[in-house]
Parts: sequence; structure tokens; C-alpha cells
Amino acid sequence: MEDAATQAAGGRRAQIFEFVRFAMVGGTSSAVFLGVYAGLVSLGVPYGIAQTVAFVTSALSGYLLHRHFTFRVAHDEGGAARGAQLARWFGVQGSAMVLNLVGLWLLIEGAGADEIVAQLVLFPLIPLYTYFLSRRHVFGAAS
Repeated sequence: MEDAATQAAGGRRAQIFEFVRFAMVGGTSSAVFLGVYAGLVSLGVPYGIAQTVAFVTSALSGYLLHRHFTFRVAHDEGGAARGAQLARWFGVQGSAMVLNLVGLWLLIEGAGADEIVAQLVLFPLIPLYTYFLSRRHVFGAAS
């Protein structure tokens, strides 16, 4: 029989591995995002439109990867529950997109930063925000 300290350590270890999986999927999603964003900007698409298209592309792939790999959602409550979960996911991701767009505007229009460099500066700021909201409100037991 495990004591409380052993169970707590196992729970912390599981959370660490979950965060590592989150970071791996996040890295993949970031690469998809940056590839789409940079490609569109290099074709002359305005940064706001490029950011939106890149966001939707990476958010859809990120949802699927996080659902099955990061948070290992094994139960399937049916289409309505998946739809509600996807709506919560896009709520979290949408708020992150707004924060990102505001950051882009401040860096590009306010500080005169290059459009690609501005996005690279913002990359490390959003993942922790989305991890904790996703864990609690999208894929967590409370969702």
C-alpha cells in the first residue's frame, strides 16, 4: 500500500510528463504556425490575416494532438461532448490569439519590429497561459 507521499510524488511526476508532452505538441504546433505565418507574410499577405490563418491551422492540429497525446483523453462522451470540448479549446486558443495579435501590433506598429521577429519574440509568452487553461478548462476533470 502506497503512502500519501509516494502517491503525491507519482502525481507530480505524471504532471511533469504531461507538461513535457504539452511542450512537444506545442513545438510542433508552433512550427506549423510559424511556417504558415512566414509563408503567407513572404507572399505579401498582411500580418493580421497571416496570423489568423496560421492560428486556425495550428489550433486544429494542436487540439487533436493534445486530446490524444498530451492529456490522453481516453473516454469518448460522444459528438456533443467533443463539440463542447472543441469549443472550450477554441475559446482558450482564441484568447491566446487576441493576446498575440495585440502583442504583434505593439511590437510592429509601436516599436517598429520586423513582422517575423515580432512573432518570434511572442512565442515563449503564450504557452504557459494556454497550458494551464487547457489543463483545467478543456481537458481536465472539471471540463
